[in-house]
Amino acid sequence: MHVLLEPFSHNEPESPGQNPVVIEAVDKTFKITGKRGILITDRGFDSSILFSHWLDNKYRFVARLIGNRHLLLVYANCRQLIPIRADQLAEQTKTPYRFYKTVKRNGKIVFRTCQIGWAKVRLPGREEDLAMIVSRIPGVDKPMMLLTNLPVENAREAKHIMLYYVRRWECEEAIRFLKSQVNIEMIRVFRWSAIQRLVLLAVLVMIHIAWIVEAEPNLAERLICLSQPLPDKPDFLSYRLLAGLTVAINACFGCTRTY
Repeated sequence: MHVLLEPFSHNEPESPGQNPVVIEAVDKTFKITGKRGILITDRGFDSSILFSHWLDNKYRFVARLIGNRHLLLVYANCRQLIPIRADQLAEQTKTPYRFYKTVKRNGKIVFRTCQIGWAKVRLPGREEDLAMIVSRIPGVDKPMMLLTNLPVENAREAKHIMLYYVRRWECEEAIRFLKSQVNIEMIRVFRWSAIQRLVLLAVLVMIHIAWIVEAEPNLAERLICLSQPLPDKPDFLSYRLLAGLTVAINACFGCTRTY
């Protein structure tokens, strides 16, 4: 997973806009990885400009659709292209394949049934064959729609793409951690350069915690033992590690303090 966090504001005088900022970040990431990896995005990246750029550069992607995007439905036999909206196509697409996954809700592991199907589509004005994955969950009215340029020929490949998107929630947890624990939203500076430095420090915190988990598991275990007020098995280890680091640092300051 590539770590990239950059401050962005429409009010910043030199800001080129959201799409150029996203394009530059994605280009930078794929340049570092040699175009390895898969770009997973939420509904905020449902943009014709972004899709065209990713397809032009042959970036592999899985993007969640809002529903009002116009697509061209591809019939496999006659190769006929039928204009249709994504949400209308989702309603017509059958989802006969089921798979089960485990998720945590309020500290408890629950089983969730997911029904999936897919359809071959294209974007208007583009020649690339794409796939729209449709997922239905019991109790949820609207199906979820994912657009991808990865090959989807069977239920196993469709399931893998769905799991790619599910893993994206790990990034959401990281952002939530930055907001609630590192207090990145409690900005007490006003200059743009100072905000940029604050974001840099927040990224360094995340990298350091991730390094402890991966490279120093014994140290991670000791820090976890220091954070007793938190539950025994937290859903997200970063909260517990930060609490342990806080206890350790406060203890060090207490030992060196002179009275």
